Amino acid sequence: MTRTLTQKLNNDDLNDDDLLQAMEFIRRYVVVGLANEMEKSIQKFLEHFGWLHLLDDNKNKCLQHLANRVNIGPYGFHKGSLEWNWIHTVNRYDYQLYLYAQYLFTR
Repeated sequence: MTRTLTQKLNNDDLNDDDLLQAMEFIRRYVVVGLANEMEKSIQKFLEHFGWLHLLDDNKNKCLQHLANRVNIGPYGFHKGSLEWNWIHTVNRYDYQLYLYAQYLFTR
């Protein structure tokens, strides 16, 4: 994600400035939703885009049903495992960007 947002799609090394650029892009242009917070995410999207008035009881029930059916796990790697540490190292800027997106979601 960091590579895409900074347009460094080749094998150039990423750096802290690239992370800051990607964070700024997300802060300014993205409405953050999280799969593990689907119901809250849908509510944020509805409010942000002004779609709340389009909901009736049936549509609201349908959205709630879909939000509750999202399955995001289980994941195969446990934090601290050799595999997780390797993935975290290789994707450290994307991981930091994800943590920032989680922070933005709570605001």
